[in-house]
Amino acid sequence: MVFLSSEEEEEEEAEGAHVLRLRGSSLGSSYSRSSSVDARERDVIAYITSSIPSSISHTGAAPFDEHLRGVMLILRGWNATPEVQLAGALHSVYGTEGFQGHKVPWSERPTIRRIAGDFAEKLAFVFCLADRESVDFLVNREVENMELARSDESPRTIKARLELGHFDISLKKREWVDFVTLTLADWLEQVEGAASKANVHFGWQKGEAWSYRRTAYANMAKLLHEAYGLPIAVEDHKLVYGREPPESRHLEMKVTPAMTESAREARMARDMYSN
Repeated sequence: MVFLSSEEEEEEEAEGAHVLRLRGSSLGSSYSRSSSVDARERDVIAYITSSIPSSISHTGAAPFDEHLRGVMLILRGWNATPEVQLAGALHSVYGTEGFQGHKVPWSERPTIRRIAGDFAEKLAFVFCLADRESVDFLVNREVENMELARSDESPRTIKARLELGHFDISLKKREWVDFVTLTLADWLEQVEGAASKANVHFGWQKGEAWSYRRTAYANMAKLLHEAYGLPIAVEDHKLVYGREPPESRHLEMKVTPAMTESAREARMARDMYSN
């Protein structure tokens, strides 16, 4: 057995998502913020604390409430706007295609909108509605033509989850960029922890979480860097995925498994109709 010195232990712990969270946390009061922004953040954190039991587990290693705060800190480290940071703290509260472990009812939208503001709540709401295949399709298409992605100011369209009706969701370009930023930050915060255990809902064995939407997340980082001026996205993607063991690097899971019976029925209907 190899024993690490205290300095080596600190260095070992300061890898992956931990580094990303610490960067955002270290900004603290030195970050350019107004008192109203600080008050909103306190209110959002208070809402999370009161509404989400600390025992709720999540896809990653951290409890759900800790994951929400971690995503907010990563976004702060990326110099995201305060509104996007708040969306990071709320991004999965209504339940998503990939997480149904705890859901705040949609009837809470007015309360959350009042606490976090319209933009942050809408971004979190869209994150919860989104059909991830439609997101990945659009990301991959934009990566194929970076110049067009950079110059095109028209709205982007993704789909709602199949079980919710698969309706169109139109996002202004700025909303789309923020949505992609949030989506990447969310996964970088949790992937290493998710890979540390098996997951019956996703059908993962230990180590296989690295494979989830592998190409899409790499393309999100590339798109944010080359088309939307966020080079830290590529740097942090490399930092986190540099931790992946060699034995899983050939794997890829492109589609999110259905998490609910209604999602399974919706996909079955689509597939039967297509065939």
